Order: sequence, then C-alpha cells, then structure tokens
Amino acid sequence: MTTSSGAVVQAKGAVLVSSMDLQAKALNVNMHQHNGECGCSTCEARGQHVRSGKGWARHYAYNPNEKQRTHQSILENASQAITMGKHVKGILGFSPFIILDELFDLALGFPPDYMHGVLLGVTKDLLSLWFGAKNKDEDYFIGHLVSLN
Repeated sequence: MTTSSGAVVQAKGAVLVSSMDLQAKALNVNMHQHNGECGCSTCEARGQHVRSGKGWARHYAYNPNEKQRTHQSILENASQAITMGKHVKGILGFSPFIILDELFDLALGFPPDYMHGVLLGVTKDLLSLWFGAKNKDEDYFIGHLVSLN
C-alpha cells in the first residue's frame, strides 16, 4: 500500500477469533455437533443421551477432571480420524481454519455462542424460575411483584 506521500507501507493481519453459533462451530472445527457423542467443543467428554421433554438430548455434566481440548489434540484427532475413516473423540477431520496462520487456536479461537448459550440458555432458565407459574410457591419467585397494568 502506498500513502499519499509516496511511502510504502506493509500491513499484516491475522484471524485470532471467530464467533459463530454451535452448528457453524461444529462445521468449521469439523466435529460432531453439540448433541452428538463427544460434541463438547471444550472437552473430550462423550456425554450422556438423556430424556429431555418429549425427546432426547446429549448432556455433558461438569467434570473438572475431564481432558480439555487443545489446538494440538484437535489436530491429532483430525489426523487419526482421516486415517481411521471415523471420528476420533468427536473430531471428523481437519478444520478449514488450519489454513490460517499459526496464531489461530482451534480450541480457543471459537468463543462460546453468547446468544444461544447465555441469552437463550441461562437467561431463559432464570426468567422461568423467577416468573414461571409452576414456581409460585418458591422463595425465589418474584412474578407476584409484576403488575401487568
């Protein structure tokens, strides 16, 4: 790039983070989705298939001893998955993000999905607890304090 004074300036950019929802994250990491076996993008837990409402869901219980995914472990699992022709700890193959420079970390470069994970997850649960009619006898229920007028 040349400035107005004629000086030549070089600039280099790097992708350090990529924000996307869980479905897009699974596609871009090239791994099982969050509802599949080993679909947790943070750790290598298999998860449990549990009843949820009228169907089933994959549940990942918090376990501080669970092996955490790292950039290197994702690359190793991808290599093994290609060699074996099946997923390895939920990883199906190499991510298209490996073409980026060495600064992009496959384990840390995809932050949690705020909209689905927080707003539609924790926030929705809290609102149900505080205002849901089925909790009207609980100490934390505050629905009776709201006036609809």
